[in-house]
Amino acid sequence: ISRPNGIALSQDEKKLYIANSDRNRIWMVYDLKPDGGISNGKILYDATDDKDRGSPDGMKVHSSGNIFSSGPGGVIVLSPEGKLLAKIRVGDVCSNCAFDKDEKYLYITANHWLVRLKLK
Repeated sequence: ISRPNGIALSQDEKKLYIANSDRNRIWMVYDLKPDGGISNGKILYDATDDKDRGSPDGMKVHSSGNIFSSGPGGVIVLSPEGKLLAKIRVGDVCSNCAFDKDEKYLYITANHWLVRLKLK
């Protein structure tokens, strides 16, 4: 990975997700081995050709297993299998996101503001 940035673990802590923030705008997934090492790395999602501004950066894994990550166009939502489920557009480049304790709200940091979004 040329410019690792965001990092997160799956809910069961068996997968490691890493966002790469250079011209190869990709999210990687690895299996975590019992000794703490990683194996079986593969591209989870590739947004290199996405024309929107922004790069993979901070991310969080929801209790559903879906991955919320800053990326091109705002915050992208990926399934654990790497399918793009949604793109949350906030009108600026995003850097990170977080859930509240009950996962009722998603907080997003962007260049010029903090956004709070109610989740359904």
